[in-house]
Amino acid sequence: SPDGKTLYVASGDRDQVTEVALPTMTPGRSTPVGRHPLGLTLSPDGARLYCCNQFSDSVSVLETSSLRALSRLRTVREPRFAALSPAANTLLVANHLPLGSNLDDHLGAEVSLINLTNGAHARLKLARGATDVGQICCSTDGRFAYVPHVLARWLLPPTQLDRGWMATNALTVIDVPNKRVLGTVLLDDLDHGAANGFGAALSESGDKLCVTQSGTNEVQF
Repeated sequence: SPDGKTLYVASGDRDQVTEVALPTMTPGRSTPVGRHPLGLTLSPDGARLYCCNQFSDSVSVLETSSLRALSRLRTVREPRFAALSPAANTLLVANHLPLGSNLDDHLGAEVSLINLTNGAHARLKLARGATDVGQICCSTDGRFAYVPHVLARWLLPPTQLDRGWMATNALTVIDVPNKRVLGTVLLDDLDHGAANGFGAALSESGDKLCVTQSGTNEVQF
């Protein structure tokens, strides 16, 4: 919480969110949410808590004063992380996997952009082959969002794995107010591949972006 007195914990085995008092680490109230909750995000004032329910394809909206579920927002497929853009009054949700047939040459995972005023839901498709989408984060002014993911080439025969032939690792930049993809940057070097970009975070000044590479035990700036 913004005052540092409460920790919110998502429990994947119990499908609930629990308060923990700080600094005593004493468990408090719990509330049920969807299947396999994770990716908790607080509003700047701490009044709302957004919880991604990966296997319910939804995001639970909780009132922190009562830890009561206010609503549930639908997403595309397996949401794992969310980020708030206060400037655009938008919740951005990273859907882990694409929705559709693997025979679709244009298939790619999507980011859900949910307007927190009217509930309008926009779906922004990432690059063709985007999958295994990681943590999404917003710039300090809320204009841009950054999300790491894998680019898979599942329509190619798996005859060569090196140099990104079957899969490469990327980061997509999103223009939040205009709901469009600005571009996708590859994270691999020619002979030094990144692997499974997972976490993304900006420095306090906002001029550096950090991506954790869970498959190679590295942090990339």
